Amino acid sequence: MFLAGVVIVALPDSDERVFSIGESHGPALIDVAGLVLVMAPWSFMMIYALAKWREVFRVLGRPAAAATLALGVTGLLLTTVLLGSGGWYWWLGAGIAFGGQMAWIIAAFRNRHY
Repeated sequence: MFLAGVVIVALPDSDERVFSIGESHGPALIDVAGLVLVMAPWSFMMIYALAKWREVFRVLGRPAAAATLALGVTGLLLTTVLLGSGGWYWWLGAGIAFGGQMAWIIAAFRNRHY
């Protein structure tokens, strides 16, 4: 589901925005559909990881868990608020957020049996 959403967001669109984020930025209808597919599993995983914060702190250690949480939040802020105009800055913020969040998600799901 997540990868399908990423592919949908990457597809070209008609440039007809559903809403505007800035003067030259805003998602088209197909982007919104892709974002829903990306955000649903990501939200579940992050809520679970935050609920299992004690396990994450045990697996990563308190300093690393705090640092990766700070990276995740900082990357999200850079990507969505400060550098939403695109370019390599956006990729930098997204990479920082991804790294911080994945450390928490992997640590939270590490000992889970399916």
